Amino acid sequence: MRKTTFWVMVLITVSKMTGLIREITLSYFYGASYISDSFLIALTIPLVIFSFIGEGVSTAYIPTFSNIETKSGKSQALKFTNDLVGLLILFSLIVILVSIFFTDILVRAFAIGFEGETLDLAVRLTKITLIGMIFFGPISVYRSYLRYIGNYTIPSLLGLPMNFFIIIGIIVSSKGNLSLLGFSVVLASIAQLVLLTIYAKKHEFAFKFKYFQSKTELKEMLVLMVPVIISVAVNDINVLVDKSIASSLVVGGISSLNYASKLNQFIQSVFVLSIVTVIYPNISKAASNESLDKLRMIVKDALSLIFFLLVPLTIGGMLMSDLIVEVVFFRGNFNEFALDMTSWALFFYTLGTLSYALRQIFTRVFVAMHDSKTPMINGIISVILNIVLNFVLSHFLGLSGLALATSISAFVCAVLLFIQLNDKVSNIVTKKFKNMICKVIICSSVMGIVTAVIKRILMSSFSSEITLIISVIVGCIVYFSLSYMLKVEELMKLRNYVTKRIKVRKL
Repeated sequence: MRKTTFWVMVLITVSKMTGLIREITLSYFYGASYISDSFLIALTIPLVIFSFIGEGVSTAYIPTFSNIETKSGKSQALKFTNDLVGLLILFSLIVILVSIFFTDILVRAFAIGFEGETLDLAVRLTKITLIGMIFFGPISVYRSYLRYIGNYTIPSLLGLPMNFFIIIGIIVSSKGNLSLLGFSVVLASIAQLVLLTIYAKKHEFAFKFKYFQSKTELKEMLVLMVPVIISVAVNDINVLVDKSIASSLVVGGISSLNYASKLNQFIQSVFVLSIVTVIYPNISKAASNESLDKLRMIVKDALSLIFFLLVPLTIGGMLMSDLIVEVVFFRGNFNEFALDMTSWALFFYTLGTLSYALRQIFTRVFVAMHDSKTPMINGIISVILNIVLNFVLSHFLGLSGLALATSISAFVCAVLLFIQLNDKVSNIVTKKFKNMICKVIICSSVMGIVTAVIKRILMSSFSSEITLIISVIVGCIVYFSLSYMLKVEELMKLRNYVTKRIKVRKL
């Protein structure tokens, strides 16, 4: 698993780097302004409208496909996949027509603080970006299918065409035609679908419009999807509340929150998404074969890797949040005020990085075991808590309160899911696992202290870029050195893997 995870991690890093460049480009040309706010809302609305279906498909498709293949063969599983794509296209067309008709209401719901030219621009851009929804369904299915058959490369690189077209759109639109921002999103979706279609065809699947032949299987997947859809829907309500409150707090609030969120998601995607992407098909297959021991082993392996990587990243990210934002965004129209807002938001978002990762893994395990109700109920509890905390904490901390509310609710959800998963699978946390966590916490804490001191010393004499680079390098050396001295199991496994690879190459 580690070899595949490492490869996926590299691919996702490349993809997410272009996403970071996209955000840097947006901040350079538009800063934290009414234009960037309007564009981000136009980008968010179609994603949120479809995300509850898209996430439901991505989560429920793999275990359903695995179950059909086991019982009826791959041919029947491919027929089911074809029917699912056709159903999603029809559904998307209906949603697009309704959404375009009510675009003004949608924008006001997502951004209660928008008015005047900000509202007009957001409505105009949203009408354009909504068109791209017709491609979202097939993209979700193709991506899941390729992952199931072991092709992680193309799904992991989907961000490249997406970010390329949006970056071009941002640059060209800065010359005066802001509508190009919306059209760039549509072109990006088309490019993603074309890429996925080519590779899906190479792996035996090519979509054809046909009368539905897999009604029973579609119903089976729908039963599994409904709780996931409800769970994601309440998460979308949270996104709606976050952005609405941000739009009413300050001009550019949505943009600053977005920039901070994207930086945090970059870390999460590289380390969390790569692990989840690799283990989920394996978890689904183990669950389909009712191999509880293998399932437990996969989950333990994933959790060990998550803790080893994300505990130091969380501490380091919080300590370096101001420098990270300054180095990445502080240029062009991104001013001091935007820098301060974004830095604090990133600080509090980073606090929830580990909780978010655990929630993703636990949710996948439940769904693979055909129990999507448990994560749904916990998701609802988490989102209700998040919404309440949004209003309370934003009153005292402003924009930062929204980020802190997200981290707290993620922590609560992760704890609840773990308690229930441990009752179902049992023996996930062994004495050996606890010892590993204690060692990781000790190493990370010492690393944090050393890094904070180095940062304080360097800031008075060197630029932010040099300070950040040296601090990160020193932090990594301290963390891995201490992990080696304390014989942290994950580092030992990584060292053995690298050693074996070197020996094989020499031979």
